[in-house]
Amino acid sequence: HLILSAVPPLSGIITAVVVYLSINLLVQAVPYRFAIKMSVSMWRLFGMDGSHIVSAGEIRTGVRKFSLKVYNAVSSSYLCWFFLRLKRTPKYPNPEGDGILWRFWNGRAQQKGSIMLLNLALNGVAFVLTA
Repeated sequence: HLILSAVPPLSGIITAVVVYLSINLLVQAVPYRFAIKMSVSMWRLFGMDGSHIVSAGEIRTGVRKFSLKVYNAVSSSYLCWFFLRLKRTPKYPNPEGDGILWRFWNGRAQQKGSIMLLNLALNGVAFVLTA
């Protein structure tokens, strides 16, 4: 169940890593002497040192910071999805199970009150940690 639950989220995380590395490798192709003069309204958005000129180093730093934020958001979302998939009852459960997970899955199937509250609390924790 663990492996089957992990396949889609882990493939998404691997895709995010490849995209992150590709974008940051592509921005390394900008020549070191590259610079562009920005208008007054745009330099506040892009000019890191307060000048009206954006250099190649500033472009690399900006792209790296932004892509890292996007990668962190995507990977935390996929990890939350993995946790939610792991909580689901397996397609082929072992009816002779006696562990804590089996009691949780059985309680969810029978919609026991305490198990349903625990399920909602776990969902809430997962969503809060993702945000």
